Amino acid sequence: MKAKRYSTEFKSSIVALHNEGRPANSLANEYPFGDAKRSRTTQRRKQNFKNCGRFAGRTSQVTRKTHFPIVQSLLKQHFKLTMVLRLLKIPKSTYFDWAHYVESNRHREDNILKALLHDIWQNNYKAYGAPRLRLALANLNLYHGTNRIRRLMQEAGIYSVMSRRSNKPTTTVEYKQRPNLIRHLPEANAWSMDITYLKLSNGQWVYLASVLELQTRKILTPSNKYHDG
Repeated sequence: MKAKRYSTEFKSSIVALHNEGRPANSLANEYPFGDAKRSRTTQRRKQNFKNCGRFAGRTSQVTRKTHFPIVQSLLKQHFKLTMVLRLLKIPKSTYFDWAHYVESNRHREDNILKALLHDIWQNNYKAYGAPRLRLALANLNLYHGTNRIRRLMQEAGIYSVMSRRSNKPTTTVEYKQRPNLIRHLPEANAWSMDITYLKLSNGQWVYLASVLELQTRKILTPSNKYHDG
């Protein structure tokens, strides 16, 4: 398109108005300069691009998974590729690498494993962590390291609902420990006694007392009794 020519008188009048104190933006809005018109068009396109709601500032990491769909969506809205890449700060070479991307065998295998791990996790009450998932895959003749399984679990949002007890119960003894009088007498004819309690399948508790002969390591007199409470 042929550029529009302005007469010398028109240019001189614009310069005189600017020398009198008129701002350049005010003159550009009042008189239809070609460059100013193109600048306003560019600004309007940038504003429309920001109003698309597809991109709100550059993220800390530009990846194909996060940014390539954004670029494709904006191109469908008839935005120019050069402007989109410039505003998103994506090099052209990076975009064309994304466009011609071919999924690797490793990535395809990861996707299959993630689906398999998710099924195993769902079928076991979401209680399996990385060690048990590794054993479950080994039972299927699929041998993979725990670190890889942890990575795939994180990508697939898989986590064990079971948690380890952080505060383990402890026993506090307020008196001095009794000395072990037969520790250095292996041939001593001595008995050891202990008592504990067990919970049965019907919900009742039962006490179990036993006497152990240290020399033969045999239980001499086991005895049990139901708890009345």
